[in-house]
Amino acid sequence: MYCINCNNKVDEKWKYCIKCGKSLINDNSTIDEIKVEEIKDKEKKDTILYISLFFIGLGGLIFLDNFKGIFFLLSLVSIVTGYVKYPKNKIIKIIFWIFVILFILFIIFAVVAIIACIRELPNCTNIG
Repeated sequence: MYCINCNNKVDEKWKYCIKCGKSLINDNSTIDEIKVEEIKDKEKKDTILYISLFFIGLGGLIFLDNFKGIFFLLSLVSIVTGYVKYPKNKIIKIIFWIFVILFILFIIFAVVAIIACIRELPNCTNIG
């Protein structure tokens, strides 16, 4: 084994080079800092992707009647995937919980509409 600083031959058990005094223990702090930055960049890019897909799905859900199911699934899958992958991301967390609350309200509204329709079955011709 050789010292990276002065190229002196050193024993693997040594902590310092006897010629130049340089530490022989690997200092991985710069490597760790680079990895942290890469992870933050990836999270930022993924967040933009998941939020973009969510809003594309939401726009399609609102404006394109023929493909509502597909756009609903796009919104659902993108925001749930983002939440599962980055549960501490504030933006994804907020959008996820708003989506969950709206979905629950939609289910409640649908159940109330169905119950109201069943009660007035002879007069009920269209649920939607």
